[in-house]
Amino acid sequence: MMSDFAAEGIPFSYMVALYESQAGGMPTADDAEYYAGEIGVTTPVFADPIQAVTTATPFGGLPTRCALTPRMEMIECYTGHAADLLDEPAINAIRDHFAAGGG
Repeated sequence: MMSDFAAEGIPFSYMVALYESQAGGMPTADDAEYYAGEIGVTTPVFADPIQAVTTATPFGGLPTRCALTPRMEMIECYTGHAADLLDEPAINAIRDHFAAGGG
């Protein structure tokens, strides 16, 4: 359940970090472009071959889903496993952060 944050006046964007190629090697810009097409997103998909993003998360592993502020500060992170995504906790974390005056 993705929220229409624009209608709520909440600045929101979605990014995907790709940590490996389809063959399991280091991802390239071409891999990121291909992946974006495969999952049908128009938001940024970037290659992170050294896994700099995931090592900055509290879990330090994959998969990880994090809610970030517009200044790229982590609000909350989740493991990214299906059980953690059923109620879209990242969506609620973004909404709660904004309601508390965060931006």
